[in-house]
Amino acid sequence: MKTFFFKFSIIFSVTLFFSCSSDDDGGTLLLDDPILMVSDLIEIIPENQEVAMVVAQFAVTQENLTTPLIFEILKVSRAGAVTVNNQGQLLVGDATAFDFERRETISGEIQVSSGDLVQTASFTLNLTDEVEDAVPFITRWNLVAGDLTVQLPLYEGLANDPTEYNFLVDWGDGSPEGLVTSFDDPDAQHTYFFEGVQTVTITGILKGFNFGENLTSRNLIVDVAQWGDVQIGNGGGYFAFCENLVGFSATDTPILKEVTNMDEMFRLAVSFTGDLSNWDVSNVTSMSSMFLDAFSFDSDISDWDVSNVTTMGGMFLGAFNFNSDISNWDVSNVTNMASMFSGFLAPTRSMKFNQDISKWDVSNVTSMSGMFAAAVNFNQDLSNWDVSSVTTMRSMFFRARDFNQDLSNWDVSNVTDMTLMFAGSTNISFVPTMFNQDISNWDVSSVMTMEGMFAENRAFNSDISGWDVSNVTNMRIMFENATNFSQNLSNWNTDNVTDCENFANGSGLSAEQIPINGICF
Repeated sequence: MKTFFFKFSIIFSVTLFFSCSSDDDGGTLLLDDPILMVSDLIEIIPENQEVAMVVAQFAVTQENLTTPLIFEILKVSRAGAVTVNNQGQLLVGDATAFDFERRETISGEIQVSSGDLVQTASFTLNLTDEVEDAVPFITRWNLVAGDLTVQLPLYEGLANDPTEYNFLVDWGDGSPEGLVTSFDDPDAQHTYFFEGVQTVTITGILKGFNFGENLTSRNLIVDVAQWGDVQIGNGGGYFAFCENLVGFSATDTPILKEVTNMDEMFRLAVSFTGDLSNWDVSNVTSMSSMFLDAFSFDSDISDWDVSNVTTMGGMFLGAFNFNSDISNWDVSNVTNMASMFSGFLAPTRSMKFNQDISKWDVSNVTSMSGMFAAAVNFNQDLSNWDVSSVTTMRSMFFRARDFNQDLSNWDVSNVTDMTLMFAGSTNISFVPTMFNQDISNWDVSSVMTMEGMFAENRAFNSDISGWDVSNVTNMRIMFENATNFSQNLSNWNTDNVTDCENFANGSGLSAEQIPINGICF
């Protein structure tokens, strides 16, 4: 283990005395303004550091300061990886973060202050690889009567998801080790004689471990005790359908630096409650349906770096127990949030999610279709969201029972589909939606379908008489059973509407308030 020493350079000012003219009574001391500067930092660091080891030193320039320097971490790519002291030294906070196989860089930003003076600087620690012994991948499987065979979930790779196998497997029952060199190697399967939990230890190259690709033993795996050197691949669905997987007892984390696809990773892993807080997902671009119907999941993923993710469609769809704080996620690159918090796939259960996501940057999102559909408890402030890029809000708040927030300033000028957007339901499992906010200023001139937009909404009665609906073609059941709605829509330009079946059936609209333009009305 190498030890690094750094020189902490602090430049002190020289106090200057200026002589005065003969007219002055004496000399005057002129003090310079205080100065504080800190330089960005880039260092090359060997992996496998020890906790509290000094790994880098910030260069600080200070002049005429009257209060001590205070350093703090503003952000870091791997939460807890480093700390900083008031001497400007970066120290190892979590030694497991300094693992080249899992990440090649640790980066972030610090702040240094003295009184009212504040400066920031970035840091990048480039890790170098060290020669190490192989670290085994250890899993546990619960064998039950009638199902005593474990089939490792190996599969044939593709160009965008290459696989590689060359490992020894110890099945944990005293039988000889097997050498596995291909996805269809017969040694990747083993039959036990007795029921109970067995520990399987794999040592060597394993790239591609995916129950979504190979379902055979999906209900037998119950734990990952150590991730070791395994690389799960890049196909998504890694632990999909693993109904008896409760969590991971491993204290290390998986190697994810080549993973961009986490689609359906825990789909229908209905018992899963594992700790994923330290996972490095910074290279992931797709999390579509990642926790789809993972009914039990509610773990802390607040520190995840999701800044490269572009699709979160269906990410928590049917994950009815999820209600963790993800308020600080950087979702600025996400384009698809369709059905992200939808409860449609858990109709007999109540979606718990109700977290503050008011500060999310959703300016690049184009689809919010079904985003909060049947998210019956969600009622957070979204008034400052920039939704100007969104083209579809179909079913966005459909059956979102409690939602009733101010959306008056939303720019919906690019939205073309508002089908069922604020609709409620007659289903006894749901109380009709409570939404009744002023959206009179919305620019809906691009919308082409408003089918069922306020159907079964028993609360809504906002004045939308001034809407430009000239491009709408479908107003079928738009206000059906919207019993409280009673606004005059007779001046709407509905010349392009071709379907207005049951437009106001069961609503509070009188005959005089219904549109009169076009062939449909």
